[in-house]
Amino acid sequence: MRTEEPTTPEQVTALRALIGAQWLRLAGRLYCPARKMEAAGLCQQHPGWPDHRLDAGVHRIFTPA
Repeated sequence: MRTEEPTTPEQVTALRALIGAQWLRLAGRLYCPARKMEAAGLCQQHPGWPDHRLDAGVHRIFTPA
């Protein structure tokens, strides 16, 4: 189970003010850490999985259907 802090009104205002290029930079900075967190979560849920299976699981999560 994930625990997330709620988004504050100030954060919402700041995110709404971003222009396209800023959104892309932000997404780029968050992509690798998000993949690492998903990999850690899968590793915790499935401790016996080999690395290639964990990588495939992360890929499946991050690839649009």
